[in-house]
Amino acid sequence: MEEEKNSNVDVNEDAFTPSDSKEKKGGIKVVLGIVIFLVVIALVAGATYFAMLKAEESSARKTVEGVFESLKTGDEEAIDRYLNNGEGSIAEEDDTFMLFFQPLNYDIKNVEADFKNASVEVEVSTKDTGEIFKNYFAKIYEIAFSNALSGNVSEEDLDNQLKSYLQEQVTSEEIETITNTITLRLEKDGTEWKVSEDDENVDAFVNAVLPNFSSVLEDLQSSMNQ
Repeated sequence: MEEEKNSNVDVNEDAFTPSDSKEKKGGIKVVLGIVIFLVVIALVAGATYFAMLKAEESSARKTVEGVFESLKTGDEEAIDRYLNNGEGSIAEEDDTFMLFFQPLNYDIKNVEADFKNASVEVEVSTKDTGEIFKNYFAKIYEIAFSNALSGNVSEEDLDNQLKSYLQEQVTSEEIETITNTITLRLEKDGTEWKVSEDDENVDAFVNAVLPNFSSVLEDLQSSMNQ
């Protein structure tokens, strides 16, 4: 019986040798090392991805800022590009049109972007352009009629009078300031962001930077055609 007990003890001691313990510990360290390496790779990849998204958001923001700043400074090319779809030149036909953008202010509230599309929420404030244009159009008739009777005013003088009147209108406290919040959609074109030219996006933009202008213009055209 004692021999059997001793043999059992010998077997158990042989099953758990120090070398086996070291091998197990070494294996665990290898596994832990691989896990840590994968976690680090995942963290780096995640940080890189979010950094790239932030860069896209920053680029989309700058694009929208460029659009509004170019309008505020009277950039003829920008006005034609964003408000006329390349059909003729509003600015060349009447450079006083650029005065409409002097009271324009904007505040970018939020930007969301992936690598193909972006949406930029913008709060836009400016004078009631429709009311200004209606007053301006009435002034054209008034000055034209007055000068037709006198016949002593040059075309340059007429232009100066109209520009002066329009300047008064865009700075007048009597003209209401209208604020709209719009979400502009942008699309990636190569390495650059472009404002989407779909009708809904363009209409929202035009109505924000020239509030009520389209409706007043349509009413005037309708009355002239009757």
